[in-house]
Amino acid sequence: MQSTHRLLTLAALDSALPAPYSFAEFERRAVHAREAARRRERQVGGVALASVVLSLVAGSLFVGSRTPAPQAGDAGPRPALATAPTAAMSAESWLASAPPEPVVVRVGTYAAVAALEDRIALIDDSMNDSRLAGDPQLDPARLARERMRLIDTLARVRYAQAVASSLN
Repeated sequence: MQSTHRLLTLAALDSALPAPYSFAEFERRAVHAREAARRRERQVGGVALASVVLSLVAGSLFVGSRTPAPQAGDAGPRPALATAPTAAMSAESWLASAPPEPVVVRVGTYAAVAALEDRIALIDDSMNDSRLAGDPQLDPARLARERMRLIDTLARVRYAQAVASSLN
């Protein structure tokens, strides 16, 4: 019974309150909202189209600015191959003057070079630690000999890599 009384009270209040706006106003607002949504969709589409066009233009400028790769039949000048490290020339100075690594490398050779460079860096750190801490367990002469052996090996691998890249 009490729920029926509440419904009747709400119905009486509903008829007492005026509508916030008419159905014509509701339709006008709905049309306005649809038009605003269409404008936003067109703006987003325009921005997307502009970004695609800008990306294509930038990509074509980047690709167009690069020099073409030499063809197999081209007899263009080849970069001079550095001479092999000799006994008179230290391996470290040869590595400093060695040609840069080629852009395309073999994974095995690159892994070997990276492992050698990492090992040399570890030995350098150990030598610095032994010198600073004065640790008697770390023999600086033994570490220096190991470092020179690794640098010599690295120079040989890099020379072989330079020779192989000049043949291709």
